Amino acid sequence: MKRLVARQVGFTLVELLVVMTIIAILVGIIFSYAWQARLKGFQASCLNSMRQIGISGLQGGELGTSEGCPLGAQYASNKHVDHQYQVSDLTGTVMLFESRNGGEGDAYDVWQLHHGGSNYVFWDGHAKWSKTIPKFKP
Repeated sequence: MKRLVARQVGFTLVELLVVMTIIAILVGIIFSYAWQARLKGFQASCLNSMRQIGISGLQGGELGTSEGCPLGAQYASNKHVDHQYQVSDLTGTVMLFESRNGGEGDAYDVWQLHHGGSNYVFWDGHAKWSKTIPKFKP
């Protein structure tokens, strides 16, 4: 005679807890990457705003401060240089940078706001993010 074995219907508590733990870990990983992408978006937005201000300054506009960064940074101009003709290395000397204080400043005023680095605009018009602080004096 065959014995009839009752079939188990549903899941045990341990199985449910394991599945919920795996889902929680995956959600945490996804949110982490989403947050990093959002911060990169802020960085790109600041870089674009700074580049536009730098181009305006090179075309004869004012290089005043701006509160354009989404996270509240202020942009400041290099206090060591007033005009492009004072600079011998246009691609390596800072024109604008992110500062806590705004106005004018130097390397001591740099606010490394984005992933341990900051956005800079140089006297040749290009803008870039860097972890190292470039030169301010011509």
